[in-house]
Amino acid sequence: MRSSFFTAFALLALSSFSVATPHQDIVQRDALVPRQNVARPTAGEGDAIVGDSSPISSAEAPSETGKVTGSGKASGSGKPASKTVKIPTDAQVGGITIITPNVYEQFPFYKDTDFITFEWNYTSVIVTPTALNVVAYAANNDYTIAANISAQQTRVVWDVSAYNAKATMRTPSEKYTLKIWDASKPSNAAPSPGYLAPYAGSPFGIYQPKPYVPFESYVCISCPPDKNDANTDRALAGMGIMGIITASSFVWFITHRFARLN
Repeated sequence: MRSSFFTAFALLALSSFSVATPHQDIVQRDALVPRQNVARPTAGEGDAIVGDSSPISSAEAPSETGKVTGSGKASGSGKPASKTVKIPTDAQVGGITIITPNVYEQFPFYKDTDFITFEWNYTSVIVTPTALNVVAYAANNDYTIAANISAQQTRVVWDVSAYNAKATMRTPSEKYTLKIWDASKPSNAAPSPGYLAPYAGSPFGIYQPKPYVPFESYVCISCPPDKNDANTDRALAGMGIMGIITASSFVWFITHRFARLN
């Protein structure tokens, strides 16, 4: 009986040892396998960084500039995007069409006490300027109508009387040319497609009115003495001579005509 008990105990111990042995072998094999170096993100969430994950200094970091295309979508990153405007290859040079003064009025005259209105439209302008200069040009001088006004403003009224009251050089009685151009450029800047070209045209005149003088009191200052009277006498004498010649010719024709009939 005691011998059977020891035999059963020995078999139980042997079975426990055989079951535990494979597990220890697996643990030992796992301990011998080297661990792989798995890269991890440096911060936040995202894909693992492959290769050298050391930080880059700001001096070494590449920078990219972006720009806005015609579709309005920005490309690139890094620095703030700058807005650009695409000009078609077949774009025309921008210009100005005058509405006032009336284009059908060939040469309007204004007194130097008048209010003169100038109005215009833009044609083929893709890049609108920020500001404009508007002047009247005469006798190799510019007379400022409006300086550095918004390009959205397409109408100005020139108070010539108020201008002359403050100006060091009054507007002379002269023929003028209207000039309009981009205030950020010279008045003779070369035209470019899509941009406003300097305008020069729409001639007009300004004169200084004189007080009324009755005809009897009028004296021609630029005429030589007694020149008016001499001209009148010469005209009357010429008319008398022509009358005499005409009458003589008619009498001669009638006389010879009747003489032939007889």
